[in-house]
Amino acid sequence: MGRVGKHGAPDFNSKLTLAEVVIDSGGYDNGGAYWGKSEPLWQAVDDDGEIEMYLRAKTWDAAKPQVLETYPEAQVVRSTEPMGLDDFFDGYVTAALWSSTYWANEKGEPIPHEDESGIDLPIDENYGESDLSDAAKASMREDCESFISTNKENLALYEELGRNAAHAGHDFWLTRNGHGTGFWDRGFDKVGDDLSEAAKLYRSCDLSVEDDGKVYVN
Repeated sequence: MGRVGKHGAPDFNSKLTLAEVVIDSGGYDNGGAYWGKSEPLWQAVDDDGEIEMYLRAKTWDAAKPQVLETYPEAQVVRSTEPMGLDDFFDGYVTAALWSSTYWANEKGEPIPHEDESGIDLPIDENYGESDLSDAAKASMREDCESFISTNKENLALYEELGRNAAHAGHDFWLTRNGHGTGFWDRGFDKVGDDLSEAAKLYRSCDLSVEDDGKVYVN
């Protein structure tokens, strides 16, 4: 389970970069190692790749003292890498699919809204990311990349407070479209408020399923 860390000398006195490890809904990291579901997982590494330490903590500030217990002379710093686009995009698409509906017949096939025999179904009941049209994927990814690029500092703080890139993508979709939860609803005070205001600069949008069986952004 997990990965085997690399240990350095206790008197190590150089820089250790501490960052959260992204864990998917199944409990796996991006490299396929299984960690299970618990508190957020953090990794501390040195620039030469000689130290690799894993630990659990709710926030970055709670993880740092654990690193210093092992390496009391180390300079523990935050990662300067921007939030991962792929994980952010996956969270964004997931939220978009489950929060959007389409008009369907009893077989789940899309039909015109004028057909009163139809029912409203969640899009994710019958469609997934692979069903997005090329135009939808491009526009959604462009918005995600733009949001990450213009909100790096607040997104880094958001991660330190215990949320990851997939959560951020999820909250971006919900917030920009005025759903009942989002960045503002995580108890993160100014960070949540600032990210909410940034998300609202993007126009609201929704998804639709068209006759070709593809999902589009409106």
